[in-house]
Amino acid sequence: MIGAILAVAAQALHVALMLAAAPLLAGCVAWLRGRLLGHAGPPPLQPFHDLVRLLRKQAVLPDGASWLFRAAPAADFAASLAAIALVPSFSRGMTTAPVADLLAVLGLLAAARAVRGLAEIDAGSSLGAVAASRTLVMANLAEPALMVAVLTLALLGGGTNLGSLAGVPHDTGFGRWVAQAFAVLALVPVAALDLGNIAVSYHSAIGLALRDGAAWLRRLLWMSVLALFLPPFGIAPPDASPIAWLPGLAIWAGKIAVLAIALAVTQTVLPNLKSIRIEQALGAALLAALLGAVVLFASQGFA
Repeated sequence: MIGAILAVAAQALHVALMLAAAPLLAGCVAWLRGRLLGHAGPPPLQPFHDLVRLLRKQAVLPDGASWLFRAAPAADFAASLAAIALVPSFSRGMTTAPVADLLAVLGLLAAARAVRGLAEIDAGSSLGAVAASRTLVMANLAEPALMVAVLTLALLGGGTNLGSLAGVPHDTGFGRWVAQAFAVLALVPVAALDLGNIAVSYHSAIGLALRDGAAWLRRLLWMSVLALFLPPFGIAPPDASPIAWLPGLAIWAGKIAVLAIALAVTQTVLPNLKSIRIEQALGAALLAALLGAVVLFASQGFA
């Protein structure tokens, strides 16, 4: 009984943490980019002010837009929130731990991406339709690299459950560490593709607020997934007391801070990063995933 209560409490705290941290992360990255470029930059709490401003406005819909366009932002936000609720942050003992599968998370992200693309097509603009179609096609091209990387991580962790992946023992061989590094590296271009915004958006007011919130949640989600593989691991085990959550929370926040700094520095040093052909990035991701699988099987063969 106590274990179930702790699991529910951990889940509620996790969801509240994600909802609060996602806009703050976006604001901190924008502020840090401004500082690196030599100007003040927007305040870290600016995303919260933007959300309040958008919620006060009246929505304007394109002519001929159907119910799909109107429902897309809410569906996008719901799918993103459901996906990030499955990714452990400070504890592996949440209510969703038994179903916190990496494939389920990727499926929810794919559903959100499809809804966004269909909404832009439904808006009736040729420019938006072309941009959305290209995003969906690139997502299909990313699947080979994604599946090979997931296979490698599943062999390392004994399954695709994120709790088991976060609990991979530290004393595995050097070859297994290299294989994990290549597999995680392959996820980075896929994450960049999923975080890429569709060029044209016709949502406004609450619809735009939901789309921005979903984008911030997806950014935090991918960083949380990558943080599971950054040492020290530090995540609290299942059935741990709330006292054990505090170190896990601190370590998770530190990992997210490191990844946020890396993102801001990358966007500042490489301002034309978006101009790089996504096909080349996905090809590099597939190569990294294949190298990870080869190193894993080779290390097992020589063990």
